[in-house]
Amino acid sequence: MTKPFQPHIVFLLLAALWSCGEGRLPVADIREEGLQREFTEAEQVKGRELIQLMEAASGGLEAWQALGSVSFVQEAEWYGRKMMSHWDTVPQQFRLESLPGRGDGKLTLLNGPTKGQAWELEGEVMYRLSEDGSRKAEENEAFQNKILYKNYWFQFPFRIGEAPFIAYAGPGRVGEITYERVYATWGSFEANGEYDQFLLYLHPETYQMEYLYFTVRDAFDLAKLHAHFTDFRQVDSVFSLPFAQYVRAGKPGAEGVRLHENHYLEISVSKKEE
Repeated sequence: MTKPFQPHIVFLLLAALWSCGEGRLPVADIREEGLQREFTEAEQVKGRELIQLMEAASGGLEAWQALGSVSFVQEAEWYGRKMMSHWDTVPQQFRLESLPGRGDGKLTLLNGPTKGQAWELEGEVMYRLSEDGSRKAEENEAFQNKILYKNYWFQFPFRIGEAPFIAYAGPGRVGEITYERVYATWGSFEANGEYDQFLLYLHPETYQMEYLYFTVRDAFDLAKLHAHFTDFRQVDSVFSLPFAQYVRAGKPGAEGVRLHENHYLEISVSKKEE
């Protein structure tokens, strides 16, 4: 999976620093000094085991993959930064309908000047939907990215196990809790310019992912952010999912700049028809 997240954040200070220098800045690397090495086979096995525990805590990978469809209504808040958000209004409410394990789906705007507008991504083709249900192929890069990344973000606990490079990254303390951490990426364990890195913070008792430290290659080579997941609720009496996400600059535990937050107003799943 290439670059699963694209928050479209412009880091002006970093951009200024880059423009003052010569050549390309090195890419961000969320691994602290002790993790910038080869991971042992035992660490890789334990990392996979922890991912499986997280999947089970979230409701189970097989149960998720067996669903016929998933959908949610979300309010995306960008604290007035409309241009940065790439939405039509802020906060933006929308509905996203998709299939488990898939990146495409249907996006419907629920508020703002374009309320009711609907878009559908099928494969790599974007369609604009009319009120009568018909659709016409029409490019919209901003909403295509929203469908891809919002979908992946929502399904993250059931998709990150697809990463080919996963390893146990040791304990990490945030506040009063010492979390179990798992490192996941693509391409190579080392930082590279093509694929994002992810450091999952799993609660030591529930194994829910409460923090995620990650890079955003599409936004800027040096950008490193973290998300805090809260308000876990039961969905369909099976799945335990976070209904709130808070994204800040910097690593978990650091009070970096507030970037945006997401609140799920509704999450629903449906079983496959027999």
